Amino acid sequence: MNLKDQQPLNIILKKSIKGGQFICKHPLVNTSRIKLFRPDLCEHAVSKVEQGTRYVLSIGWVKSAK
Repeated sequence: MNLKDQQPLNIILKKSIKGGQFICKHPLVNTSRIKLFRPDLCEHAVSKVEQGTRYVLSIGWVKSAK
């Protein structure tokens, strides 16, 4: 399995007060709560949470070869 087979979906359950921003130049979906991206095509990161707590539900799946 390699990264191009993976599809992560992140759902922001609780935003931090300061920091904790999702950083990705070319996400597939990037709303205030939903983050969908291809890790093989888009370098991604999260800035440091400086105040408060950030909770994320991260769901990933692997696309099967046909």
